[in-house]
Amino acid sequence: MLRPMQSDVSGPLRPWEPTLAVLGLIATVAALAFLLARRELLAAGPGGWALQTAAVALWLWSRATLGRRSLNPTPEPTAGGLVMHGPYRWWRHPLYASIIWFALATAISRQSAATITALVVTGAGLGVRMWAEERQLSRAFPEDYPAHAARTKRLLPGIW
Repeated sequence: MLRPMQSDVSGPLRPWEPTLAVLGLIATVAALAFLLARRELLAAGPGGWALQTAAVALWLWSRATLGRRSLNPTPEPTAGGLVMHGPYRWWRHPLYASIIWFALATAISRQSAATITALVVTGAGLGVRMWAEERQLSRAFPEDYPAHAARTKRLLPGIW
């Protein structure tokens, strides 16, 4: 049974947290590059294409909402305050959701060991990043972030 990630922020930042978040990013990029090299990155069939199109649209909306912020490999919050508009009004991690949905469309439509493995690696890598990012955001915005986290979901609005 899956347990929800906890954003326990008691105590100081552990020195290995940023490193773990960077490794999660590297794993995600490597998994998607692996699919690209195998020519299996794009979904097969109209259902997969539709989901990937929606994922790209969400990614673009999320990036446009953030602007030039948050282009760093580590999960430290950037200047400008907590973003709670655009897709961040309903999701805590719409960028990560879009990447996972993109990989999910590929895995479902192609159903190969490579695409399923890439989905698992992508989900695990971004899961680690979400955990580290939520710890950082809870420290940086001790009043706003817990309230935002209580009313939004990580990857599926209204569900999870």
